[in-house]
Amino acid sequence: MLKKILTLPRDIMDEMLARGEPLAVLKGKTWALVSISTEKEHLLTDSALEKLRRLGCRQAIRLVFWDSTPSVAKTQEMYGHKPVLFSKEQAREVIEFLDGVKESDVEIFVAQCEAGISRSGAVGSFACDYLGFDYPTFASDNSDIMPNPHVERMLRRAGGMTPIGYVEDVEGQESGEKRGQAGALAKDGTRSGIGRSYEGDDLKVVLSCWNQKSKF
Repeated sequence: MLKKILTLPRDIMDEMLARGEPLAVLKGKTWALVSISTEKEHLLTDSALEKLRRLGCRQAIRLVFWDSTPSVAKTQEMYGHKPVLFSKEQAREVIEFLDGVKESDVEIFVAQCEAGISRSGAVGSFACDYLGFDYPTFASDNSDIMPNPHVERMLRRAGGMTPIGYVEDVEGQESGEKRGQAGALAKDGTRSGIGRSYEGDDLKVVLSCWNQKSKF
């Protein structure tokens, strides 16, 4: 039975591998991992996954996509970059993975990206709603996340859920998607995440601000 959902940065995962010892919260537990990288070359290797299995990881998938949105990607392309956006196929892969987690004996679901804030925050917050996990517990365990809005929307659409911030006006007409203070209730009564998320030129991608000490 799932007891916890965590978002972690890559450096914590690397430290676990170097020490050969899991985080205290993972010790003696069974857990599943969605590992996200920006470049294919930075994916966790097969040997790294084998080490993590010895530390309790029962299931894992590896994904490659940028911490970006369609509007931000256009600007990035103007500067010669080739951003890889989170895709429908990847959204379906995550959902199939979560379906497997739901039917397993996994106790902790872990989403990991570079900083443990945006991409993993989106996957973790979606998993909280999709798996029917206790929101206050998730919020307490992951107070620093800033979920990527594109990743969240893609996951919720693929999962047949109301997109975050999708509301109706007083006449009952659909007013479109608006992103405000995360944590507000979505149309289906689920929570929309933690912190504040941005789109377009206001998207704030935090790459190295995970400052909470983790005990091994």
